[in-house]
Amino acid sequence: MIGNFGVSGLHILLAEDDALNMKVLQLMLRHMGCSVDTASNGFEVLLALERQSYDIILMNICMPRMDGLTATKIIRQRLPNERLKIIALTASGFQGFREKCLEAGMDDYVSKPVKMGELAEMLRKYWPLHYDCDWNGLRNAICACDARRKTRLFDV
Repeated sequence: MIGNFGVSGLHILLAEDDALNMKVLQLMLRHMGCSVDTASNGFEVLLALERQSYDIILMNICMPRMDGLTATKIIRQRLPNERLKIIALTASGFQGFREKCLEAGMDDYVSKPVKMGELAEMLRKYWPLHYDCDWNGLRNAICACDARRKTRLFDV
């Protein structure tokens, strides 16, 4: 069952090298109604971006072969006009780390362990124009209200 988190429909690239963390985050994101592709290092992130576009990248910082900071710098250099949002995933909470992420070109960061509510809030922050809508419920409500006049406002 998909929860109502206000982020349904987002296409997310999840960059995480730990298999358990990746599985948990995938389940959370899918529960929120997001579609999720995965990468286990920065090189895979760059390859994924060559194949398709994403709304948001959730990027682990410490990954083998190419870390998240390096991958982000390359993305920002190669796609300077792209409005792609990159959010760091990190277990590190040391002072100045947020600034290091922003300096690399990331938009924000989420600390591990990730909580579903905090993750949903972060995704909504960077996806403000996307709202869930119950179109069937809306259509039924309009038709019910308009039934008294025996006309329909639109045909769907």
